[in-house]
Amino acid sequence: MPGGFFRSDNCGREWRRIENGMPWAYTEMHSYSHDWLFLPGTPLRMIMAGASGSPGVWWDEKRDPRGVVLLSDDDGEN
Repeated sequence: MPGGFFRSDNCGREWRRIENGMPWAYTEMHSYSHDWLFLPGTPLRMIMAGASGSPGVWWDEKRDPRGVVLLSDDDGEN
């Protein structure tokens, strides 16, 4: 499976990309995400922290990770 952020609605039998609104969608360079928080309720709300590259890359290249915090309030569609 290629890199990216995906969702399954059938216990992993099929997957689809759900990167709408992510600043690094579809790029390997900006594919590091960490710590997902799912909030109860309908629709499902999700909070995720992400950045450009991994912590090892930031350290080695002495650069800003350009971190973001993302919120989805529509079951992860956006």
